[in-house]
Amino acid sequence: MPPALFAAAVYFAGSNRLIQYLPGATRKGLGCSAAMSSLAVIGGNLAHKKSDPEWKRAGMIIGGLALSTILTPYVAKGLLRRVDLDFKASFRFALVEGLVVGGVEIYVIGRRPLPPPPRERPPRNRKINESLELGGISVIEMLRDPHKIHGFDKKVQGPWLLDQLRETCRGKAFCVGTIITDLNRERLNLGALLAGDRPTPTAMLVDNGDYYSVVVYEPNEKWVYCYNPVSTDQSPNEQKVIVKMQELFTVYGIIRNKNTSQKVLEDWSSAFRVAYFLEHFLEGSSMDNVDAARLPLQSLARRLDVYYRFLYDSQCSVPEEYQPFYEGLEGSSVGQLKDLMQNACTNGFGDVEKFSNQIQCILVKLWETEQNSRGTFTNFAREMRAFTEGERGFLNMILQDVGRTKGAIVNRLNEAYFSEYGRTIDPEV
Repeated sequence: MPPALFAAAVYFAGSNRLIQYLPGATRKGLGCSAAMSSLAVIGGNLAHKKSDPEWKRAGMIIGGLALSTILTPYVAKGLLRRVDLDFKASFRFALVEGLVVGGVEIYVIGRRPLPPPPRERPPRNRKINESLELGGISVIEMLRDPHKIHGFDKKVQGPWLLDQLRETCRGKAFCVGTIITDLNRERLNLGALLAGDRPTPTAMLVDNGDYYSVVVYEPNEKWVYCYNPVSTDQSPNEQKVIVKMQELFTVYGIIRNKNTSQKVLEDWSSAFRVAYFLEHFLEGSSMDNVDAARLPLQSLARRLDVYYRFLYDSQCSVPEEYQPFYEGLEGSSVGQLKDLMQNACTNGFGDVEKFSNQIQCILVKLWETEQNSRGTFTNFAREMRAFTEGERGFLNMILQDVGRTKGAIVNRLNEAYFSEYGRTIDPEV
């Protein structure tokens, strides 16, 4: 709106009747001033973030107008090749533009809806009674290694966690996804994900890089709940979600957790604590209830066991079309499996897809054999002494690709090979 009003001001101020009040100015010079001021106003609006206070935006616009007032005479002289606007005229016209901007701001602010009145915290209160039943992993096993559980990374994969949360939300809430995906780390369109008039809570999983948190909007209460198992401070990604929710919904306030006493386990357990919060929140528990009832270690071990079973089962999958080849490996000795692996590495570049899948099947068979006969990978690594550098190079290439879905198997083979020879499978390292 201001640029259009600036143009109108140029039209009237540049008339024969009013130009006398701006000595040292021509209509062209005033037009140059209006253009510079328009850029200042537009730049101030573009630089202003919605999360910033209004005074910051007004300050940027005023500063831009002041700068344009000083620079306009030089710009006008440079563009028009003569003095069409001196400093005195530029200052007087800037006062007119300031009145225009001020009037527009007063009008716009007067039409903005007032913020919602403050409300008391919602009357949530449901005591949490979490089961202490264990699964297949004991508390001692869970705590033995801070990063691994039976060879698997404890850091939960985002897609698996999102599936679990969506199952938790089924029929009770709408789980819209993560602010950052695990696969490509690209930021998602928050507005498109969050928008919608839903009668049930809207939950968004937040991937903060090293840990997870969750933000929930409760439409009936009109409050935002942010649960971060690691920190009571707002992470940058949480802030993005909350700001977008405040833009889309009526929000009376934000409720955050105060208890992070178990953050010693933050590097891997945040996913399970987020799930724990969401389960009990959707059953009616408040943030205070969750803060007062820490996730028991027995329950954490049980939840970790569910994830471990998923990882274990995923290691044993093979492409359907190579199921006959895999079944044919039954009863093969470690030496025979080595011969098949070496043959695949020797001829691999002739048909990468075929031999890559064969290697994947051999790795799965080694993994299964290892579960019943400890030392299988160590024995297999010893059999690999005859592998040439070219064969090791092809195998290393395949392992890097397979490792994205079968990381535990690949890590086990790499560890066994390094332990046996003091070097990696990659011949270039």
